[in-house]
Amino acid sequence: MQLRNSINEHTKNSTFSAAVSLLRGLQNIERQLFPRFCIPSRPLQISFLFAILFAFGCSGDSCNVVPNRSFTTNINQAEHIGVFSTNGWDYAKGGYAGLIVYNMGTQASPRLIAYDRCSTVNPEQGNKVEVDGFMIVDPVSGAKWLLIDGSPAELAECPLKPYRVGQSGNVFYVQN
Repeated sequence: MQLRNSINEHTKNSTFSAAVSLLRGLQNIERQLFPRFCIPSRPLQISFLFAILFAFGCSGDSCNVVPNRSFTTNINQAEHIGVFSTNGWDYAKGGYAGLIVYNMGTQASPRLIAYDRCSTVNPEQGNKVEVDGFMIVDPVSGAKWLLIDGSPAELAECPLKPYRVGQSGNVFYVQN
């Protein structure tokens, strides 16, 4: 009501004065609603709002759905020759349901990445995903992920669980 009276009073004055008064009234309302917050400008208020929405809208553990298992698996050319070609991949032991190891580099300069074979769609079932071209497919749910980064492509909401890949000489190792 006070804001409405303030607006009525200032409509008699110039348009500019009314706009300034309206803005001050809105700031007073904001101060009453949020007394402990002192956010000096509108862009900061909008940024703060988005930060809160992001923090509560995207919980960090929502995609941490595959159980952890401690392991270390060696990846060498003798046992996993397919991985060492350009865009090559192979299955390996380790993780929760096995591993998919993919070469993002070349044969001369391999850059390996590894994912758990456990589908992130109903992970409690432990369904093993399979490589199909440049896609990874869950044969049970029909969900698909991209082989190049494990990100969801169809039906799945969470990426495949990645693992660290290290190198010692010509031998790579995957571990959790």
